[in-house]
Amino acid sequence: MKIHNFYIGLCYRIFLLIRADIRSSQNSYLLVVLIEILRKLKNGERLDRDDIVKEINQITKRILLDDIESSGVDYSNPPSLIHLKVLNEILEEALFLLNQKEFQRAYDLIDAVHFLPEIMITEDWIEKEYWDNFIIPYRNKWNDHFLKDLEPQIRISR
Repeated sequence: MKIHNFYIGLCYRIFLLIRADIRSSQNSYLLVVLIEILRKLKNGERLDRDDIVKEINQITKRILLDDIESSGVDYSNPPSLIHLKVLNEILEEALFLLNQKEFQRAYDLIDAVHFLPEIMITEDWIEKEYWDNFIIPYRNKWNDHFLKDLEPQIRISR
């Protein structure tokens, strides 16, 4: 499994962890780690999967990343640059909300996007359906502009 694909699985797992306990003090640290890993990926830096797992597990105090490869998701399609941009915007927004202690809004954001990392890399996801069911309701409730700049690039059919 390539490191980019591992990162997608990692985001999904971390989003689930955050969603399960939105007020946990470890959430901001986890997001900072994800943002830093993404920065390194975009800069073409070499990353070691085991180092990433060790760092995340030190924060969470539990092992949650060992079975990413066995999640049932086909990781053979690497994420595109637009996928990484979308993830970056999500991570930055979630970190900001948690730092502002806007827990309900942060929960709604993570709830709306927790499946997005994995389904973006599958060939059979339908962008319009996902947007209509998850992103647009979040926008309507909290932020009219969330992912709007990136939407034309990721949504091929509307």
